[in-house]
Amino acid sequence: MTNKNNKNDQIKTDIIVKARELFKRFGLNKTTMEDIAQTMSKGKSTLYYYFSGKEEVLYAVAQKEIADTFGSILKEVEKQESAQERLRAFFLKRFNVLEEKLNTYPAMVREQKKDIEIIHKIHAEFSLLERNLIKEILLYGVKSGEFTHITKKDCDSLATAASTILSGVDIYTFVEGKVPPIGNQLNILFDIIMRGVK
Repeated sequence: MTNKNNKNDQIKTDIIVKARELFKRFGLNKTTMEDIAQTMSKGKSTLYYYFSGKEEVLYAVAQKEIADTFGSILKEVEKQESAQERLRAFFLKRFNVLEEKLNTYPAMVREQKKDIEIIHKIHAEFSLLERNLIKEILLYGVKSGEFTHITKKDCDSLATAASTILSGVDIYTFVEGKVPPIGNQLNILFDIIMRGVK
């Protein structure tokens, strides 16, 4: 039974990998379930055994992207010693990754304006991970004595506020199809946050 489960997991992973490649090249609208099946040298019935349709495949691809994106942000954050540098690394890496993903999926960004529901669902999942990470960094700063102007109780509301600001940037990016030029503003925002917590 374990071998069968492993095989099923591998096939599902292969579908996600191939679909991601096609979505990057052609976008969602121009990619069909048959296209994905052909790149795997399998019939469409195999895909429909694992996924109910293209939208479900897209959601699986998006979840993989979320995991990869959050993993790369977390890796950058964990390289830093102080809470201040962890927070700075988070903001910088977060915007770099956003721009990278936008350049990777330009066709899909244009297309998915038509499907707000799935975008909202994907974004909500990422925002939750993001909010928890910001809270964790703030708690780390409070515990280490680095952030003296806030308490543990403040960390949740501050993390929510920061995540809300970032969501505003995401909305702009989604609507305009480009990351806003906020390099200097990002430093100002970071400095404001630091003045409030230190």
